[in-house]
Amino acid sequence: QTLQPMRIVDVREDGIAVDCNHPLAGAPLLIRVTVEDVSNHLKERGGRCADWVEDALADGPGMQRIRDHVHTDYSETDAFERRDEQQDSDFYYKPRMVSHIDSQAQKHLLSHVTGLINADMKVLDLMSSLQSHLPQGVTATGLGMNGEEMQANDRLTEWIIHDLNANQILPFSDAAFDAVCCHLSFEYLLHPQKIMAETARVLKQGGLCIISFSNRWFPEKVTKIWQQLHDFERMGYVMGSMREHFGDFNTVSYRNWLRPEDDTHYFELRRSDPLYIVTGHKM
Repeated sequence: QTLQPMRIVDVREDGIAVDCNHPLAGAPLLIRVTVEDVSNHLKERGGRCADWVEDALADGPGMQRIRDHVHTDYSETDAFERRDEQQDSDFYYKPRMVSHIDSQAQKHLLSHVTGLINADMKVLDLMSSLQSHLPQGVTATGLGMNGEEMQANDRLTEWIIHDLNANQILPFSDAAFDAVCCHLSFEYLLHPQKIMAETARVLKQGGLCIISFSNRWFPEKVTKIWQQLHDFERMGYVMGSMREHFGDFNTVSYRNWLRPEDDTHYFELRRSDPLYIVTGHKM
């Protein structure tokens, strides 16, 4: 009768052990609320008494949290199966000149990245395409699947076509970058741990890795494991792929914002695309 996430903490031949506590149970918690805007109702239809703590914590926050220093095992024999197993180079051959999240989510992503990256940093835009979501004055080297998309990206000073699922070795020297961004594409990786190891190799010591995602993807190419995970558990999955080479993790989510009225999907989806961001530093 509940859709609340739970943790399977032990698997035995005769059954499983499940922890139904909230993942943040026992953790220190601070809630800060800022009124951004107040809208005037044309008609009074009654109201409700909002439990802000419940609204903030319901439906999964904390699922990315490591439980008692025990890392979640995401391995399955068919974890990286996809609906379309044709060569990725064939699938991405045709350019897609579209945004992968709505303008509200883009504003959140840009604002967050602006607080982390500056113009003095050498940046790699991993799995790059039409947009790099970088602040004004910051440029990057792009590594992606479609040359026309990257050529139209005004943040890229140079770009390379490279299929990470076919070749996990990044074509860059050791410690070449201060920061690596991978926006809205992690769900397509067939070898995420190898890619994160390579990301660490091309980063300078203490270098920053930023990975963001939403709940939108190309259904033909998204991996099976990604679809099976809860939204917040995906952040745990990303950190699990990074943990051998990165530390000082931080996770942020932007959810339940109103979709911009000029968005083409406004009358179908009233909520903006959710945005989830994981950051870590090379150890």
